[in-house]
Amino acid sequence: MSGFTVVEAEFCSLFTETLAFGLYLTSFGFCAKVLLTINSRWRHFDELNIPMVAVAFAMFVNACFDIALAMYMNWRAHILYQGPGGPEFILEDISHWTELARSVTTLTQTIFADGILIYRCWVTYNRSFRAVTFSVLLWLGNGVCAFFLIFYQANIRNPAIESASKLFPFGVAFWAVTVALNVVTTSLLIWPIWKSARENEQFLSHSTGSKSPNTLRSAMVIIIESALLYTMLSFIVFVTYTTGNNAFYIAAEMNIQVSGIAFNLIIIRTAYRNKISQRKDTNAQSVSLHFIAPRATGITSMTEGPTEYDKTMDNGVLERSVFGSTL
Repeated sequence: MSGFTVVEAEFCSLFTETLAFGLYLTSFGFCAKVLLTINSRWRHFDELNIPMVAVAFAMFVNACFDIALAMYMNWRAHILYQGPGGPEFILEDISHWTELARSVTTLTQTIFADGILIYRCWVTYNRSFRAVTFSVLLWLGNGVCAFFLIFYQANIRNPAIESASKLFPFGVAFWAVTVALNVVTTSLLIWPIWKSARENEQFLSHSTGSKSPNTLRSAMVIIIESALLYTMLSFIVFVTYTTGNNAFYIAAEMNIQVSGIAFNLIIIRTAYRNKISQRKDTNAQSVSLHFIAPRATGITSMTEGPTEYDKTMDNGVLERSVFGSTL
């Protein structure tokens, strides 16, 4: 994108972020329904998963605030300001409060998304801090980078601090750590699900001689797809920031909305999958028992289809990783 100016980048970022916000708004409505209602009624307070509800609404408010700031900043640059330098003079002044506020919303949304990913991983590992120690250290490091990014950006015109030379390294570190944190934590999150899915398939294969559909794998796909959506865009932000390409403005503003969409999609798709599973269980008819020869493990018989162990592990692992507790 040679010659892609800041003014052009801001126009494009406003357009693409607005489109993404429309998708985010739709997904948030469905997500709020899942988190706040159950069986066609409002959840009681003790039925709410407070961390998930708090993060869902905090990310949504933050995304709305960023859209408002983007609209005001472009209005100020193209309509209100009539001085020398034109819109470029306004849009390139990153120490102005509107630019600072937009940086805060971008960094905050990223920290929220990474934090809830770590929370899901922590709950999946039965609230073991040892399992998420490395992820937490990366997350705290990102918080430090975010602090210094805002500090140096606010003092970019102060020659005593020399912010310009210090701002870039912290930005590179922030986005690099974000990508690394998502790859590491997502891998930790899907490991117990994949392990349980493999054990269930081996159990069914030895017991019946056939492979029944394993719903744990669909749980794994839900998490991987949403994580991939967010991680890939964060990687694009990292590349554009590192190379100094003005497309960074487009990618960074899109990332605010996409991080919220990815968060909502995990909850929505999991709730839908569990609802379908419950309907199948309700409508299922009795099946005949097929007795097989005793194995060394002492298993003597089983029913056709997924075992009760499979269903329990499926619902337990996925719901803990998504909601933090069974809905």
